Amino acid sequence: MPNKTKQIIRRMKSPDHVSLLLDQRAWRDALLRLRPANPSMEDARRLARWRSDHTHAFLTWIRPSPEEVLEWLNAYQDREDDILFIIETFEGSAWGQIGLYRIDLDQGTAELGRLIRGEDAPDGMMFSASLAVLEWAFEQLQLQEVVLEIFEDHVQSVAFYRKLGFLRRDSYPVRKCSENGKIVRWIPLEPGLNGFEGPRRMVCRMVLIKERFRKLYGKSVLEIRKGCESSPVCSGYSKGQEYDFH
Repeated sequence: MPNKTKQIIRRMKSPDHVSLLLDQRAWRDALLRLRPANPSMEDARRLARWRSDHTHAFLTWIRPSPEEVLEWLNAYQDREDDILFIIETFEGSAWGQIGLYRIDLDQGTAELGRLIRGEDAPDGMMFSASLAVLEWAFEQLQLQEVVLEIFEDHVQSVAFYRKLGFLRRDSYPVRKCSENGKIVRWIPLEPGLNGFEGPRRMVCRMVLIKERFRKLYGKSVLEIRKGCESSPVCSGYSKGQEYDFH
């Protein structure tokens, strides 16, 4: 299974990939798809802008340049444990991003993250995009659980993941650490630093297992797939197809 799963990831990153579709719902009269980010300056510019606009939502605070993102995208192309999706219309208008990374085929786990809703994106889009990526992770990659980490004080984001079905596993304290005056990282508070007087926060670890996902969404996923089979726009999303996104 791991070798087959690696083939799916490689195929998804290839030029002849089959994009994931969100659903049959019209978003401002346009259907949306999730296609893997590619090492182009166009993608690098939009990813750099989104990350800079939402830097404080991540455990690593950075405002990268398009050139730095392009360098990362080139290295990312060879990774088999990391895939980043761009959420866009079939006409190419990009509305956000979402990623699945630290994919461990032996353990059957991965981490969901890098969620960014782009400017003027429609309400509900990120939920549908997350659902599509989770279905791909559980049904195509055959993962058993997907995890994520998020600041506990990001109440709206925690509620969003709970709505998706994620459950709180535990939490741990982090402290603020600056690097070269450009990057700020929130790193685990080491034992013995309980008296640390600098900024500290709590990070929540959440998990969604395959059985829970199927229980919550199995029927709706089948309905989405059935509807797509009869749609000319969704012809690439065919029954039995293997689909090839901190």
